[in-house]
Order: sequence, then C-alpha cells, then structure tokens
Amino acid sequence: MPALAQALKDYPDQVAAAAIKLLLYTGLRSAELLRLKWDDIDFDAGEFRLLPGTTKSGRSLNAHLAGPALAVLASLPRELGNPYVFPGMYVEAV
Repeated sequence: MPALAQALKDYPDQVAAAAIKLLLYTGLRSAELLRLKWDDIDFDAGEFRLLPGTTKSGRSLNAHLAGPALAVLASLPRELGNPYVFPGMYVEAV
C-alpha cells in the first residue's frame, strides 16, 4: 500500500489518481464512479447517493464517505456547467 500511495502521489494526472483513490475508498465500480455527479454528494452528511439506473444492479445506492474520500472529493476542481465529478471521462451509451 505505501508503494501504491507513493505512485499515486507522483502520478502526473492527479485527477486520474483521485479516481483510483476513490475507487479504493468507496468500493464503487469504475462506471459508477464516472457517473457520479456533484449533486449526488452530501459533504455535510459525509455520504453519496447513486440513483436507480446508475448502478450495475439498477438499484439506488446510498453510502457513507470516510474522511479520506471526502478529502479527495474536496480537492477536485469543478468544471463550470458540468455536473460530473469526473467530467469528460464517461460517455453515456445511447
């Protein structure tokens, strides 16, 4: 784990590194993480909610966010007018 932590710290794309950290901290699937919107996150309550149809099971998912996950999310830049935590990294299938 220390080697992984160092590799993520040194990785040139810190947004991608943040995505990997959030995968580890939350247990989300990559597609679920890439569909995550800022409105899904309640920083005050320390939790997030994925709506039905955005998870593999098709059911909604409510989960607690531990301190490290909240810190990673808080460090991410927001793209004006884009609701996604990781904008441009996921394209919805038509």
